[in-house]
Amino acid sequence: MNIIESPYRTDDYELIYKQETEDILKVTHIKGNAETTEIFDFTGLADGRAESIIAEILPLNPILSAERVNGVLIVEVLRIYSKEEKHIYEGGSNNG
Repeated sequence: MNIIESPYRTDDYELIYKQETEDILKVTHIKGNAETTEIFDFTGLADGRAESIIAEILPLNPILSAERVNGVLIVEVLRIYSKEEKHIYEGGSNNG
């Protein structure tokens, strides 16, 4: 599985990704002291792009797209970044 991270700025929550297998991605949503976890299983995805990916447990869908190209799974996900990382993704200062 190749994971492509698409930057998204927020201090409200964080997302943690763990690749369980070549086709299974575990996503944990953390907001304050609350954690919610969902498993996304792409085992049945044939070559081509997934038409829809639905988050059934998480309060948002962190999976932007998923496709299999020549047998390789490519998943685009939200990459949450904080104010401290703003300079990395926005080229500005981290002072505000």
